[in-house]
Amino acid sequence: MDDSNESYTSTHRLFMQVMLSRRVMDIDTAQALYHRLPNAEQEDFQEFVANVNQAIDEIDLALRQATDERTGNAMLLLVNTSPDVSSQLATLYTRDELTYFKHILNAMIAEPEVTLSNSAALEVGAQLKMKLNKAQNVLDRLVEDRWLDETDGFYTLSLRSAVELRSFFEESHPDLARFCRKCAELVTKGQQCRQCDTRIHHHCSTAETCSLCSQPLDDIGFASCQSSSSSSLAYYSL
Repeated sequence: MDDSNESYTSTHRLFMQVMLSRRVMDIDTAQALYHRLPNAEQEDFQEFVANVNQAIDEIDLALRQATDERTGNAMLLLVNTSPDVSSQLATLYTRDELTYFKHILNAMIAEPEVTLSNSAALEVGAQLKMKLNKAQNVLDRLVEDRWLDETDGFYTLSLRSAVELRSFFEESHPDLARFCRKCAELVTKGQQCRQCDTRIHHHCSTAETCSLCSQPLDDIGFASCQSSSSSSLAYYSL
């Protein structure tokens, strides 16, 4: 990172320290944090983010804005822009743990609801000859690091995974990964057309019929995640 860049100041570095520890933050909290930093008023928030991105691009990092599928809230994420999953997680997980995570993702994306029960996730570990307590420890860390969300014993893709691992799903599962017709982001919770398989996020459209073929849209995604929206907002706030 080129700290000699005059547009990248101590204010930007302080903000990045928080994002490095949090990784995901709702946009209102991010803006409130920004306004509390010294000399923040010298540029607007979007210009501030652009200057941070210019400085961190060379180390394969970027601040990106996305919408949480569960809540519809705008979020700010610090993501690794390397397309390789192993490169993104290699400093935090062993080779065996990364292999386990990839198998979890493969099993999850193959499910219609894009979710996996705890018992099914542990069975994936058993197939890889991983001990039960080791597999559970890895799952707990994946949740803690915000690669997975867990609700009532079921794992779903987190916003971080949906954004940061997009290229993995596009390359590994082009026939299974589905993207929103409006925003083009990965859809795991939203609506799906009964006829043409078009998918769209709830926050991208309030229509009850498909814009392509006029057939009804059905809800998809793990239902109990929709009821946890209030707690997820607190999870991503300071």
